[in-house]
Amino acid sequence: AVGESISLAELTKVADEAAQAIEYSQQVEEKSLQLEATARELREANRLLKELDARKDDFLNQVSHELRTPMTSIRSFSEILLENADIDGPRSDRFLSIIHDESIRLTRLLDQILELSQMETGRVEWPLSAVNIDKALGRAAAVSEGIASEAGVQLALSLNAPGAVAEAEADRLVQVFVNLINNAIKYGATKGEAIEINSSFADGHYRMTIRDCGPGIPERDRERVFEKFVRGAQPETSGAGLGLPISREIIRQFSGDLVLLDGPEGAGAVFQVTLPASVRAAAAE
Repeated sequence: AVGESISLAELTKVADEAAQAIEYSQQVEEKSLQLEATARELREANRLLKELDARKDDFLNQVSHELRTPMTSIRSFSEILLENADIDGPRSDRFLSIIHDESIRLTRLLDQILELSQMETGRVEWPLSAVNIDKALGRAAAVSEGIASEAGVQLALSLNAPGAVAEAEADRLVQVFVNLINNAIKYGATKGEAIEINSSFADGHYRMTIRDCGPGIPERDRERVFEKFVRGAQPETSGAGLGLPISREIIRQFSGDLVLLDGPEGAGAVFQVTLPASVRAAAAE
């Protein structure tokens, strides 16, 4: 009725109910935001799972393709020998040589896949020691000298960090350097020119750069050079496309990194190895 007063208790009750309604509304809003965030996380997780699944399928397809080639050769030539006992000696020897070479290639490929898998899952434990990095680089250049000579290119080696050592496994480090030099010869060799190999030490880090004399790597392909089974554009070159992924993983096992440096197309590719190092007076092992 008009003129009736509202008691303090009733006002308090209305205020409490309004406060509760506001609190509930805020809680609902917070829950909605949490649900939206959870939904976004689930969508992202689902996207990543699909991407991983696609990458797994792609990897298995690539592995199957790479394994099928040598296995097909081994099977074909062995069947020819089994079905034709009267094949003359020279032809038989040639077929046996192909079977032998392809079996070696198959074994090497399987070893590379296993090695890369073990490194990526942290299942390798190499005994590390103080390795003189310039000595390892010089050793690698000597190993690759014959291939360079056959290709008609020079290895211009400039070692500028004679006292730099790193905690590494010497043979694995040489393996990385040999792979990088051989890649430069295979994919970036121009007869009569030089492949530049330089080392330096500064700010507690050792750096090795190798610059080839080829056309370089197109910008669109630079992100893919460290992916498994990615090879250079030259169809005549051999290899499974695992050398760079394995090399990068090895260097990362030594707390360093292997990168492709940016540069203009047509000016050659430049790869750089960086390793945390210290200068010691005595030569490392």
